[in-house]
Amino acid sequence: MILGPLVLLLVISQIGLTSSHSWVACTQYTEKNGVFYSPSKCLAFPRGWKDYQPTLPFGTDTGYNFQSASTCTNVKRASPVTNSYSTTYPMATYVAGSEVCIAWPPKNHVAAVCNNIYIPDGGTQIYYSTDGDVTWNLLVDWGKTNTPAKDNPSDATRPGYQNCPDFCNNNDKALCTGCFTVPSTPGSYSFQWRWVFNPGDPFISCWDAEVVAPGAPVPPPPTAPPTAPPTAPPTAPPTAPTTAPTAPPTPANPTDPPNAPPTSSNGQNPLNSATTIDAANLRTVVDLLAVVVVFLIVIMVILIVFIVKLRSSERV
Repeated sequence: MILGPLVLLLVISQIGLTSSHSWVACTQYTEKNGVFYSPSKCLAFPRGWKDYQPTLPFGTDTGYNFQSASTCTNVKRASPVTNSYSTTYPMATYVAGSEVCIAWPPKNHVAAVCNNIYIPDGGTQIYYSTDGDVTWNLLVDWGKTNTPAKDNPSDATRPGYQNCPDFCNNNDKALCTGCFTVPSTPGSYSFQWRWVFNPGDPFISCWDAEVVAPGAPVPPPPTAPPTAPPTAPPTAPPTAPTTAPTAPPTPANPTDPPNAPPTSSNGQNPLNSATTIDAANLRTVVDLLAVVVVFLIVIMVILIVFIVKLRSSERV
């Protein structure tokens, strides 16, 4: 009677410990249902991506996660819209009526036998608006994955958010993709990816695209596809200089430096140093401590019940 609520408590606590955020990282990914992310396959990026430490590995949280639909209104578009992009992280160009795919990281939010079968999925939709239109129109509803899960994402293609074939090997940064058909009318468009984790808990990414007629020229791929910086430390410390040291070289400016430090939806600067604990990590620590406390309380209750029953049996 006691173990049932305890198991339920642990399941719920595990859901709370996952990192509650995600975002679209590529708005034109050339592989459908891919297993591993490849920077060379990403031809376009979401709005403002160039300002959020984009050279970090796929799936790294740099603050590019939003929950307010106001971040995707045309009022938020740069003027001109291309100011939100760069030659390295360009705006999408879609061919009218074609199929395009986008990519995002799972951030632990996938129900799977290999992880947690109870991770919720509230559904994923793609919306669009035309240039100057503040009304969002539903383009595609990818649906959702039902829970509890009975298999792993590698076993079959899943609808919507949880379509991440390599999830069991990389719960946080595996490649997830979804594809949709571009509107048939050429023009300037804004798109919105809307994934609902828990009811009333959406995560939203937006991007802009120029939709061209079939046969029209399409821009070339990004000039320098981003790659992750080397992580291996030097094999040996440098030796002491024999002459007076010279001034260190000045690092090159990024391709398109932002005019001002970007802010996230809660007003915080996303370009924090690596030593700063972000809100998501802090929340995870707090949740973990809460689970430990609750777990200890449950253990104490079990022990008390056991002792009471033991004493009752001794009296008999």
